[in-house]
Amino acid sequence: MPHPVSAPSRATRSHLLPCVRDRTTFELLTLQFRLAGEEDPGPPAQPLAEHLAVGLIHAVGDTLEHITDDMLESWGVSFDEALAGARDGLWRISNERFEQPLPGLYVSPWRDGHDCSCLFLHDLIWQLKVKGDHVALVPNCNALLVTGSDDEPGLLGMARLARNAILEPVGVSGNAVRLSGNHWEPFMPPPHHPAHAAFRTLRAISVTSEYTQQKDLLDLLYAKTGEGYAVAEVQQSEADEAGELSTATVWPERPGATLLPRTDGVFFGEPNSDELDKGSIVEWEVAQRVVGELMTPMGIYPERYLVSRFPSVEQMKAIRAAHHPA
Repeated sequence: MPHPVSAPSRATRSHLLPCVRDRTTFELLTLQFRLAGEEDPGPPAQPLAEHLAVGLIHAVGDTLEHITDDMLESWGVSFDEALAGARDGLWRISNERFEQPLPGLYVSPWRDGHDCSCLFLHDLIWQLKVKGDHVALVPNCNALLVTGSDDEPGLLGMARLARNAILEPVGVSGNAVRLSGNHWEPFMPPPHHPAHAAFRTLRAISVTSEYTQQKDLLDLLYAKTGEGYAVAEVQQSEADEAGELSTATVWPERPGATLLPRTDGVFFGEPNSDELDKGSIVEWEVAQRVVGELMTPMGIYPERYLVSRFPSVEQMKAIRAAHHPA
């Protein structure tokens, strides 16, 4: 674990950079601190478009160290002040032109582990000419992809490049974002758009990865603390005719104290195999609308919902009726 230092030297300040990652990365670092018995809450981060976050790192060559609150306090510098200085530092090393594998589709050229963090440089993104709003993906640390919300070939090309890049060891996120003013917001092509299935698949890959990593650490933490929570898994369905992957979780008949991940769908009951029958999976929104009072959010990220009992016979009838309306 990183330890506070007495004061930020000029050299230290010159090597501070923003660090854009999927938001889960910072939450998992906090869990790791708790598992190690550290009182430090972990590195501070500022949410970015719901699924991403920006923190601070000290980068010298290939050595990266997350900056903690204790470090900032010992330096007498606020997170916002340090982030502003780090942003300037990233600007200084981000002057090359983006590559263009397709007209209107831009790919970052640096591949130095900080490409994804350039998402934080709104002025850099604004310089890129696109059709519609600027849409970006950071599938791994060495890739920042940008195109326009009204550019169909650009969105399809972006999804194709991101599908390969997100599976690399330094994967970040498959959640696309749209630039609105000087901030990012989540983006998904509308249903029936040619790129919709591809972007939903990218999101499913991220959801599965994030919840799987979270489950591994929560299982260790609850074993250590003696808290009797069962942490449910995320399962991916096979691609449908449109090539889209989706996610689901199981609400068991005897849930006890089970923490469900927020997935595309919910399977009620005990599955007979690892493969869930897609026709029996209820959309998450339907389940939450009918039996939301049985689902208590835990206030963590990614969010999990505590369920302690199975829906009643009447509630299951209502769920089925909502899932298969007449």
